[in-house]
Amino acid sequence: MDNVTLARRAYSGFEAAIGRRRTVADYLAFFNRLAIDVVARYTVPEDTPMGGEFLGKSAVVELTVVTAPRLVENVRLTESLTYIPDGNQVCVVGRESYTVRRTGVAVKDRGFGTVLDFAGGSITRIVSYKDMSELVAACQLDRGGD
Repeated sequence: MDNVTLARRAYSGFEAAIGRRRTVADYLAFFNRLAIDVVARYTVPEDTPMGGEFLGKSAVVELTVVTAPRLVENVRLTESLTYIPDGNQVCVVGRESYTVRRTGVAVKDRGFGTVLDFAGGSITRIVSYKDMSELVAACQLDRGGD
């Protein structure tokens, strides 16, 4: 099976949820495709709860079902995803909306790109590129910043 097909299957729950809030069940196909030793990284400052590297499948699952819901809610895709292959990598490009819990700020139709590395049919590395400045600002408020 080629890597684009693997990526499409991993994101099938996300795509099925276009226009509505995602639930944990929508992530199951993604979680099932993760390698045990997967490494994930979001492009946000390391001193935020989603910053830094998350090592291992359990850390990525915890980030997704425990940490992220404390920070953002009503996460939903606003359009179908685009899959761009490059050897062992697939870049998944899309748009999503969500609300930052701490401030109530609604982020609408924000673009993102996620690079997935594959080996042996599993996702071994995830790097997600997205503007999460509203979330970063909320985390600064929690630390007493302006």
